[in-house]
Parts: sequence; C-alpha cells; structure tokens
Amino acid sequence: MDKTIPKISSNKISFSSELYEGAENTPLSDITEIPKANFVRTMKNDILEASKKQEIIPHLSTPPAPSPVVARMDTQKKEGVAEKHNQVSSDRKILDTPSAPRRIGRVLFVVALILILLGGAFLLKFLWPKIAALEFPDIRTPSFSSQKPDNKIAEEKPLIAPIAESIIPTTLQKQIIITNNNFAVAFSDISSERKKELLENSLKGLSFVEEISLGQTEKKLESISANRFIMHSDVLVPEILVRSLETPFMIGFMGTANAPAPFLILKVSQHDTGLIGMYEWEQNIPKFFDTLFGTSLAVGLQADVKFRDVVILGHDSRILEIYPDVGIAYVFANPRTIVVTTNKEVLQKLLQKITSN
Repeated sequence: MDKTIPKISSNKISFSSELYEGAENTPLSDITEIPKANFVRTMKNDILEASKKQEIIPHLSTPPAPSPVVARMDTQKKEGVAEKHNQVSSDRKILDTPSAPRRIGRVLFVVALILILLGGAFLLKFLWPKIAALEFPDIRTPSFSSQKPDNKIAEEKPLIAPIAESIIPTTLQKQIIITNNNFAVAFSDISSERKKELLENSLKGLSFVEEISLGQTEKKLESISANRFIMHSDVLVPEILVRSLETPFMIGFMGTANAPAPFLILKVSQHDTGLIGMYEWEQNIPKFFDTLFGTSLAVGLQADVKFRDVVILGHDSRILEIYPDVGIAYVFANPRTIVVTTNKEVLQKLLQKITSN
C-alpha cells in the first residue's frame, strides 16, 4: 500500500509524495515520525477564516465585549426591570396592607341614624293620639273545645237617628221613625200626640226620619224632606208649591187653654212662588190638616171657602174662620218661612218666636 507521509512544521502541515515502504507489522519504536490524522473542518475554523477575510480575529474562547451603547441599553433595561419589580412588590405590599378605617363614613352613618330616630320620635308624638283612638275589630281564635256553640242571636244595635235642627226652640221633642214607606202609621202617631195634654204655651216638636236598608243586615236613618212628607198625605198640593219647598220643615203643637193647637212650618226657595202656591192651596189646607192631625175642619166648611186678609204683628196674613176661634191661618214670618196653624192667637205667638230668633 502506498501511503503519503505528512511533514509537520511549526506553521502548517504539508504532505510529501515519498512512499513509506515499511512492513505492515513494523514496531512503533522504529518509526521516527508518526503521521497525524487528516484535517477535519469545523465551525470554528470557518469562523476564523471568515474573520481573516474581514480582518477581524475574534476570541472565540470568550464572548466579545459589548459596545458602550449596547452596554448602556442593557444597563437601562436591567434598571427598568428592577424598578418594575420593586413597583410590583410595593403594590403588593399596599394591597396586602389592611386599609385604615374611614372615620368620615362612620360619622355620616351615626348622624343619619340619629336623624332617623329623631324623625321617628317626632312622627310618633303626633300620630300616637290618632292611633290610640282607632278601634280595631275583635278577632278571636276559633275554639276547638267540646262545648257546643252558643246559638243565641246577637242583639242588634239600635239605630241612632239624626235629630234635625228645629226651626224654633221647643219644650219637648219627639222623633218618629217611618219604616217600609208606611206614612199612614206616622200620620196616626201625629194624631195620637195631638190628643195628649200639653201645658199652655208649651211647644212640642215632631221630627221624622225614614229607615233605609243598605243590604240584608245594614240599615241607616235619613231625615225626610217636606216635599216627600206632604206628597204622601194623599191631599192635592199645587205643583208650584211642591217645587218651591225646601227640605226642612216642622210639625208640632202648642198648648192652649183648650186642646193643643197643631201647626206646620215650611221653608220655600222663593217668596213669589211660595205665595202663589199657598194661595192655590187654600181650598185643600183644611183637608190636609184633617189627614195629618186628625182634626175635623173640612166637615164644617161651606161650599165656598174664603180666606180674608189680616195683619198680625205687622205681617200680612190670611185666615179662614171655620169655628169660633178655630180655623186656618197662615203668614209669611219672613220671605221664605211659612207658618200655618188653626188658631189666630197661636199664629201670633209662633210669629213672635220666629222673628225673635
């Protein structure tokens, strides 16, 4: 086998073309120069070769020193990272540190609570009398005992009728309740009251209320108007007078030396209509008194009923004499108040009472 023996110098390796003709088993001690392995190309050698071309010989064993600009940037970057780390650490400390109590919030809360308590006490002071006056229903729990329930019917509370204000002051006052639209019973009660004894110059007044049903059990009492009362007497009353009548009216008796004298007081809305209505009603006034008070004035009447004008205490009046000291007399005590009675002296006394009020 022909082999080329490389010659090694201090600077570079060279190869000669001289042949080595030794035996295959030649001892190593007999060989003065041992040939080295072929040159192997590496990355480092390539870098060296490239550096030589650029006239730069880097020290591959140690990394090249950074330039001043790069070093400054690295320093700033490290300082920025350290500062950011310190900032994060400080933020964590702030978050981990418990917050101090807010004194202003506590003060506002205490002030608001005090105001609420004072307001509640103020309202309670003024509302308590009204609350105490309220009547609450009596709520009882059901009894499950073996006792049998009481089957007694609860007593109904009596209805309290409103007492109408009397047109003139009276000595006695009685209220008549009309039920089931039964005015005939009321007229009978009036006739019974006329037959009772009454001291001379004493006045007894009668007021009338009607029972009205609001349901199966609930009822109430209402005052009766003059229009409604007169229309149930079955006596013809002029329409102009009916339209002129107002709600208040009064029926009563005045004690005299003989039997009590009945009287009727009406209120009208206008003097003219009231005057015309009374004039047209003159023919039927005696019959109305017979129906209302149980008198017998119409029995003694002649076919031609004539009233005459008289002046009583300076007021123009109309009078019909049927019996001695008994008849029908009426007067306008004022432009809207009419007084009708059966006795001239009684008319004069009633006129005095009304004008003095």
